[in-house]
Amino acid sequence: MRLPVGSRVRRAALERTVRAGYEAWNRHDMTVARAYADSDVEVHVAQGADLPVGLDDAYYGVDGYCRAMEEWAAAWRKWRVEVEKVVEVAQDRFLVTGRHFGEGRASGANLEQWSAALYTMRRGKIARVDMFFLADEESVSETVTSLAEGRARP
Repeated sequence: MRLPVGSRVRRAALERTVRAGYEAWNRHDMTVARAYADSDVEVHVAQGADLPVGLDDAYYGVDGYCRAMEEWAAAWRKWRVEVEKVVEVAQDRFLVTGRHFGEGRASGANLEQWSAALYTMRRGKIARVDMFFLADEESVSETVTSLAEGRARP
C-alpha cells in the first residue's frame, strides 16, 4: 500500500491479494482473514431490502470480522463470491465489487447478489469494511462512482 496510487505494481499486488483473500473466504479459511485484519477492525453492513441474510449492522475486532463472514456462509448450503473489480479510491482505501452465488440452507432458493465492499487500511491491515449488498450491476456502478467521487462517505 506504500506504492503510489495507480502504479501498475501496486494495482497488480492489490488485485492478487484481494482475490486470494476472497478465495480463502470461499474455502471458509478464517486463518487468512485473521491475518489480513487489524486487531481493531470494524465491519459495517448497509442494511436494506437487498440484504438476503440477517446480519448485524456492525461487527468489531478480528472475531467480529470473522463472525460476519461466518454468519453469511452459514445461511447457505453452498455459496461462493466472485470478485468483479478492484478499484483504488485513495492511498488507504479500495473498493471490491463482486457477485455472490448461493443456495439457501433452509429454503433451497438460489441467490445471485451483487455487492460492493469499501476497505480502509491501517498499517497494511484492514481497519474497516463498509459492505453494501445491491440489487444489480447498475446499482454497483452507481455506488462505485459515488464512493470514488467521495459523495457517499460511510
